[in-house]
Amino acid sequence: MNAVAAGFRLQLAVMRRTPAQLLVLLTTPLFSSMFLAIAVHSGNRSILTDAVFAPALMSLWMLAVGLGGGIIGGDRWAGVLELLLVAPTPLLWTVVGRIAATTSLAALSLVESLLVARLGFGVSLTVHHPLLLVGTLLVTLFALVGTAAMFAGLFVLSRAVLLFQNALTYPFYILGGVLVPLSYLPSWLHPVSKLVFLSWAGDLLRDCVDRAGPVDGWPWRLLAVAGLGVAALAAGTVLINRISARVRRTGSAAVA
Repeated sequence: MNAVAAGFRLQLAVMRRTPAQLLVLLTTPLFSSMFLAIAVHSGNRSILTDAVFAPALMSLWMLAVGLGGGIIGGDRWAGVLELLLVAPTPLLWTVVGRIAATTSLAALSLVESLLVARLGFGVSLTVHHPLLLVGTLLVTLFALVGTAAMFAGLFVLSRAVLLFQNALTYPFYILGGVLVPLSYLPSWLHPVSKLVFLSWAGDLLRDCVDRAGPVDGWPWRLLAVAGLGVAALAAGTVLINRISARVRRTGSAAVA
């Protein structure tokens, strides 16, 4: 836990000096305005919830992809990756701590969307299940940390990080049901969508607002988000540990 805390403090210091890492928080209000304008002027009140939550979920995924690649790529560019690999503390826990620091600010994207809806369009959402909403947000942030750690393991040996980051954004907005409901996708894509934690998290967040009555199956749906986060974190652990061992053995961190 000391390594995680150290990574957390390190990332906070990095963000103070390079606030561009949180540029995604500047794009969230723009996406919110676009989606809300479409929803309000179409007269379809049923999609207002989607218009509010979609930009926040997009920001979460952008942070997961950007963090996973940015942390390792930034360390390699700065010439400190070798030092982290030979340190007695496992690289994984330092990476998790750094991811958690930025993830803790990710919830601001939802606050931004709500403010844009209320102040810009006069739209106020009624949350029928506030406790479930908070629980869903916490589990979603955990899944985000696990997913970002997995990406860190996938990107650690690649110099084409930006290429992978671009390829892993908009396709997953569709697979996660962020831009369009999953019911609009071909049936053969539904099992693939269920492997993306955004699909479960997005449905739960919408139900917390849209359903005045009980939310069907919320315990196992919440467990699905947590399970995907655990699976991603486990994959990231295996990848980072194996790749770190290989890089230490070959001395190829700077030339991989």
